[in-house]
Amino acid sequence: MNILSLLKLSINSLTTYILILNICFNILFLKYMLFILIIYGSIIYLRSHNKIANYYNINSNLLTIGHIISHYLIPFYFLHNYNFKNNKLIFKQYIYGILFSYFYFFLVDIENIYFIDKVKIQIEVFILWTIIYIFSNIL
Repeated sequence: MNILSLLKLSINSLTTYILILNICFNILFLKYMLFILIIYGSIIYLRSHNKIANYYNINSNLLTIGHIISHYLIPFYFLHNYNFKNNKLIFKQYIYGILFSYFYFFLVDIENIYFIDKVKIQIEVFILWTIIYIFSNIL
C-alpha cells in the first residue's frame, strides 16, 4: 500500500510533470525549472515530510528514497549534459517559468498535497525564479 500511495502522490506532483516535459521538449525554462525542483523540492520536503508521510500513509524511508530519486538523481541526470553557459535565461523564459509554476498552483490543491499556504509558496517560488534569473545572467 505504501508504494501505491507514493505513486498517487507522484501523479499530483509538479516534479513528475516537469520531468516528463523535460523528456518531451527542449525548452529553456524547463531546464532551469530543474533547479527549482532540486532547491524548492528539498525545502518542501524538509518542511512537511512528516505530514505528507502520515497523510498519505507512506513509510518515511520510502518517501525519502522517492524524494532523492525525483529531486536529485533524475534532475542531475538532465542537468549533467546541458550547457547553461551558452543558454542564459532570458526575461521571456523567466516569465514563462513563473507563469508555469503559478498555473500549476491554481490547478492543483497545493495546500492539501504539500500542506503549505498557496500565497507563501507563490512568493517563495517568485523569489527563487528571480534568484535563478539573476545568477544565470551573471555567471
